[in-house]
Amino acid sequence: AKIYPDGHPDLQGKKNPNHPVRYFDIRKLTPVECYSLMGVPTPQIKRLMATEQRAYTAFVGVDKELEVFRLEPSATMKEVTDAYEDAMRDYQTQREQAQQFIDAGYQDPKTRPATDDDGEEIDYGYETKEEYDIYVRKCQDELEANELYQRNHQQAYDAIRNAKTEQRYGDVQIISNSSHYKLAGNSIVCDVLMYIYEEFLYPTGRRLPQEQTDLFALPQFRLQRDWQKDPLRVVTLCSGYDSQCIAFDMLKERYPEFSYELKAWAEFDPESKRPLNEQPAVVAHNLLFPQWADRNRGDMTKCSWDDLKDAEIDFLTYSTPCQSISQAGKREGIKKDSGTRSAVLWFTEHAVEVMRPKILLQENVRALINQVNMADFREWCQLLEKHGYVNFLAPSFPISWAKEKREKKTVPGILNAKHYGVAQNRERVYMVSIRRDVLGDTQYEFPRPFELKTCIADILEENVSEKFFLKPDSVIKFLSKNEADQQAQIFYEVTDHKLSDEEIQLVRNGGHIA
Repeated sequence: AKIYPDGHPDLQGKKNPNHPVRYFDIRKLTPVECYSLMGVPTPQIKRLMATEQRAYTAFVGVDKELEVFRLEPSATMKEVTDAYEDAMRDYQTQREQAQQFIDAGYQDPKTRPATDDDGEEIDYGYETKEEYDIYVRKCQDELEANELYQRNHQQAYDAIRNAKTEQRYGDVQIISNSSHYKLAGNSIVCDVLMYIYEEFLYPTGRRLPQEQTDLFALPQFRLQRDWQKDPLRVVTLCSGYDSQCIAFDMLKERYPEFSYELKAWAEFDPESKRPLNEQPAVVAHNLLFPQWADRNRGDMTKCSWDDLKDAEIDFLTYSTPCQSISQAGKREGIKKDSGTRSAVLWFTEHAVEVMRPKILLQENVRALINQVNMADFREWCQLLEKHGYVNFLAPSFPISWAKEKREKKTVPGILNAKHYGVAQNRERVYMVSIRRDVLGDTQYEFPRPFELKTCIADILEENVSEKFFLKPDSVIKFLSKNEADQQAQIFYEVTDHKLSDEEIQLVRNGGHIA
């Protein structure tokens, strides 16, 4: 795409040296890059992206239509339908948000409310009437673009549905690309987990320069023994592909004497129509940890755990579903016995009662501790305390390297992936709960944040299939939504101009192409 940062040269298309042109090749992140942004190491990514030779039914003559949904010719009609429905839901959400902004009208910053009903700070996206008018135009453009997108996806879906199929034999990804995107999006950032683990297994005692010393602080908690003779005994609930165990593998790279064993895991998608062992998350888990493939308990809401009552479990993680509390979801809540997806949380109590793990780790979206969910979250915390656990949430840490004044401190209760070495602004609630008799006269301390030294360019692949590059209308929409200067009038047009090596070098050196 060509970008004219200072306005279009003129209607006749004459070149104007005062309006430099920038060229962009814009594409989607690949599944490999998405896993990298979740902190998954390269060896594990290779296992997740494994292929196998097998016979399969392939769609014929609709490769471009399949690319719209990021699918391979070997995709099943079920995968196509799922991808289509996901896209429609996304567009519907975008349309509703754009229309809500337009319908709300301009609100004077002096009189508009600062927080919403959940107590969350409202980001209006504008401070002046001029900024508001710019956003309105962008919303109107987005509504028009969404209509085009919906038509494109509908046409692609209809074409695939009516396409002929044929039998083929060859290399096929064991997990489809659409499933890879979902798996990566639903997982936990491995680096954050690793640093959390380190602080209760090999505590660093690291402090930030701006931290005030507490003379009355308790000693730092540490769980220790000869790990080679007696490995850490782990159970993970709502495991996904088990970022939790990947993080333990990463920790083992730092501390070779460390060892752990996954005694049981529970992964089950209630919305999937596939058999348990064919569900993508279960397949991914078995690709990564084949030695524990037979230990999946499936639906955690139906597990008794009695066989692990005397197993002396050290560590249990529960990253229960977030759909009902996420800001992007229906926000039905986590109230006990409400039947929502996120209310699965309460079934963790039975696992805790039976196994009595020494340490618990909860991870979820930041909305878990919003005002609307706070009463239920506190009830959960009190329940754990009743069972003999002490709960620890991350405090607010000072950040000296932050450029924005509002980011000079971390948010209490929240850990952000960008503060732990991952080039992603991903905020999540992490709560560590330690059994009171194990904790003794000590306390758990969360890992201190550190300055990010990497960026997304560091994880991008060199050679990428053309199917990941955005179509012309997608390019224009993407660029218009990501203008660096919201006040500037920037024009876009699509071009088939291919940059030469000299032009690429010029752009990399900060130059412009006339």
